[in-house]
Amino acid sequence: MGGPFGPALCEADFAAAQARQSQPALGGASTLMGATLGTVVTVSDALGRPVTSTTADAAGTAALVLPAGLPAGVYLVRVGSKALRLTVE
Repeated sequence: MGGPFGPALCEADFAAAQARQSQPALGGASTLMGATLGTVVTVSDALGRPVTSTTADAAGTAALVLPAGLPAGVYLVRVGSKALRLTVE
């Protein structure tokens, strides 16, 4: 599963995070909630190239600040061993 310290997101939190991430990212930013403190959150493009990464804070929140000029499309957000889709408009 997630190693000796537990998964990055429990299944319920992961489902809730997926629901929140179903909204398109507007203005170059999105917020992921429900992660474990210190979990690395990485955004990659469809070819697997890293776009940005951050670390979840004590509240389990990770602010995903996307680079200016990022093309519209679907991106992959990795949170520990889990993954979410992020739509950028």
